[in-house]
Amino acid sequence: MRMPGPARILLLILLYASVTVNSVTGQDSSAFFNRILSFPDKVFGSIDKEANKFEQKLTQQTDKYLNKLQRQEEKLKRKLWRTDSAKAKEVFGDVKGRYDGLRNHLKETVQAPSVYNGKLDSLGTALNFLQSNPQLQQASELKDKLGNNLQSITDLQNKLNQTEQIRKKIADRQQELKRHLQNTVLAKEFQKFKKEVYYYQAQVKEYQEAFKDPKKLGGKLLQVAGKIPAFQDFMQKHSYLATMFRIPSPTDPGYAANMAGLQTRADVSNMINQQIAGGGPNAQQQFQQQMQAAQTEIQNLKNKILPQGGSSDEPMPDFKPNNQKTKSFLERIEWGSNLQTTKGNFYFPVTSDIGVSAGYKINDKSIIGIGASYKVGLGQSWQNINFTNQGAGLRTFVDIKLKGNFWISGGGEMNYRTSFRYITVLKDVSAWQQSALLGISRKYKIGKKMKGNAQLLYDFLWKQQIPRTQAVLFRVGYNF
Repeated sequence: MRMPGPARILLLILLYASVTVNSVTGQDSSAFFNRILSFPDKVFGSIDKEANKFEQKLTQQTDKYLNKLQRQEEKLKRKLWRTDSAKAKEVFGDVKGRYDGLRNHLKETVQAPSVYNGKLDSLGTALNFLQSNPQLQQASELKDKLGNNLQSITDLQNKLNQTEQIRKKIADRQQELKRHLQNTVLAKEFQKFKKEVYYYQAQVKEYQEAFKDPKKLGGKLLQVAGKIPAFQDFMQKHSYLATMFRIPSPTDPGYAANMAGLQTRADVSNMINQQIAGGGPNAQQQFQQQMQAAQTEIQNLKNKILPQGGSSDEPMPDFKPNNQKTKSFLERIEWGSNLQTTKGNFYFPVTSDIGVSAGYKINDKSIIGIGASYKVGLGQSWQNINFTNQGAGLRTFVDIKLKGNFWISGGGEMNYRTSFRYITVLKDVSAWQQSALLGISRKYKIGKKMKGNAQLLYDFLWKQQIPRTQAVLFRVGYNF
């Protein structure tokens, strides 16, 4: 029976992937170990430092969310107790004892990994590879550093295992409470509990994703080790992933015997040429194009089913998450600068306001912040350029996302618009003038970490200024 076209192509793809095996050959790695020996102490110290930092963050955040969830459960229990004490005792039991047990779980050692992290697996295998090399037997100081690094990685993996098991227990507890409370008067209060569970899961996931940054947690060591065939072969045999899924290596004894009778890469390539385009000269190219199209389609489906990088074992939230909740205070700060130039007149020279700001992201669509500005005079004309101190300003602002890259911007300002020589004169509060601004901003990306910002603002108090200033302000700047 002839297979349908799509099924035949899928089978060919699987066959092609199954026989694509990287050849690993023996190579002298003495140059590699000499380079490792020359690594400065900060390379090994940074591994301990970063691993300990991630471990502490996981512990702190887990303890923080356990406290929040405990308070939520105790609040729900009190409310239910007022109407049905028997059911409250049945549903909630000993709330404090339950969460104390989860906190104690953070101190236990979990033998079998509950969550796999490729970065930790690779780094731990690399450290074991170095320790097993005879060239390091005499370098006792380096062996101690590697031993400390390996212990730090082991402790971090254990912390991941602990938090994953706690995460699962919390998810189970959420489902249990849902069965009892979703159709009761406590359903609204239970929603707060669900939100805290979601944010805890998102927080743990965010830390796990941070491990993948190639610049963090032993990135330099892995970069050097990854180029050594001997390490690649060691990785295939001794990594945790290899223990779960035995990956045969060409250097293994009996590799040829185990491969006997299996189709070779050349055999599969010939089949592809025959099945696609009738064995034409462009068969291989068409096959690659179909594979790329299939990968794109699969990724699109994953993005639709699992938005925002979720995983299949995490329930979709029934509320709109605030992505800023899982970030630290400093990560929610947006630093900015802007420039505003005012033309000269009878009273003032050409003036530029140079402003700096710090905004706090309440959520993805709201930012509040403060700022300050310095007014520098540039002179009356190109023929008369003269730099002078023309004033200073203090600012507060609110940005609310309107649509796309456009934001509604507003705020209040206090400005000192008199030329001065000494900062002490700024203490005279009566000399400061108020402004009330409202307008629109457009934010656009300039690079990975920098955004441009153009603002058009109207000053509702411009007529009260003495002398009067312009009503409409235009500012351009950058946010970091």
